[in-house]
Amino acid sequence: AIERQIGREVNISGDIGLSVFPWLGLELGRVEVANAEGFGDKPMAEMNSAEVSVKLLPLIQREIEVGTVTLNGLRLRLARNADGRSNWADISEHLSEGQAEAEEAEQTEAPDDVDTGTQTEGGFTLESLQIGAIDVSDAAVSWRDETTGADYRLTDVRLGTGRLVDGQPVRLEFSGDLAAPKEDLAADFNLVARVEPNIADQFYRFSDMTLSVLAEGEGVPNGKQQASLSGNGEYDAAEGRLKLSGMTFQGAGLNVTANVDGIGL
Repeated sequence: AIERQIGREVNISGDIGLSVFPWLGLELGRVEVANAEGFGDKPMAEMNSAEVSVKLLPLIQREIEVGTVTLNGLRLRLARNADGRSNWADISEHLSEGQAEAEEAEQTEAPDDVDTGTQTEGGFTLESLQIGAIDVSDAAVSWRDETTGADYRLTDVRLGTGRLVDGQPVRLEFSGDLAAPKEDLAADFNLVARVEPNIADQFYRFSDMTLSVLAEGEGVPNGKQQASLSGNGEYDAAEGRLKLSGMTFQGAGLNVTANVDGIGL
């Protein structure tokens, strides 16, 4: 079914576990998604295991209560060839074609006296969404662009959150190692922030943000530096606006304070 949706070979070699009550749950073992033609033999994406569950009874009240979402051992290899085509472009095209065909079929099958634009009226409308937590461990993402020569690699990535409820603040922690071999740069980073999401309005406020970086390489002053960035901010995705306030940067002998207001993002 996944292969039909994305038009790419998918191999599920690990066990699949299912649970029904009180949680509708899915556990996956090892999964691999083949790479696009011309981008090498390694999978574009693979993972060791994943687990997600949804509480059954709240669905009756049109509420989705998700337990902890776990993902272990993700390997995501993103690339663009010399012609400027990415290794996920065909998946996007396949999904778009499938959506267009589904909409066309819906229009064709609808009775003449039915307005298809209002068929979803009275259907399932999501009242609320809650996620117990997100736990991503031992992840790695690489990006290679033959049009620019860029080569970036994120390894040992860890992403963790507390309980996610729309409109309520949540603690987020994101860490990993970044390497840029062509720039002879390597860095360890750790980001901690308190995030308050408003998904309906596409508005996100974050506070108590602290980013710590330990970098080394030829492009780093004295070959090695430790830096930190802290502050508060908000991002309005609908308006494409980012505001940062009370920002403080310390590193390489500098102590910089700033407020930033960016538009057109």
